Amino acid sequence: MTDGSATFPDATRWQTVTSVAPHFTVQAATGVAPGTKMEFELAVTTADTSFTWSFFDYVSPVSVVYEDNFEVLPSTWTHAATQGADTWQLGTPTPAPTSGIRSSPSPA
Repeated sequence: MTDGSATFPDATRWQTVTSVAPHFTVQAATGVAPGTKMEFELAVTTADTSFTWSFFDYVSPVSVVYEDNFEVLPSTWTHAATQGADTWQLGTPTPAPTSGIRSSPSPA
């Protein structure tokens, strides 16, 4: 970990923001094989709460076996509803309502 902390500007719920430079920086040691899984814990502190989030990433380059962008046509994928209307569509996802729903990760 060459830079283990970053500061972010204030953000509203569901808003995407970029960290203020200098950004988080992780560099694998020389000799670590491409595709090696690296596990991390991110400690987040806000004005309202603190929590820890675990995640992982792989040392690049990783060989892509198969990928598809569902937002680009033409595509070879098909879809159909098993019951009711087939409502699948292209577009920007809309966040689900948060009223009464506890999101993850949970505050510590």
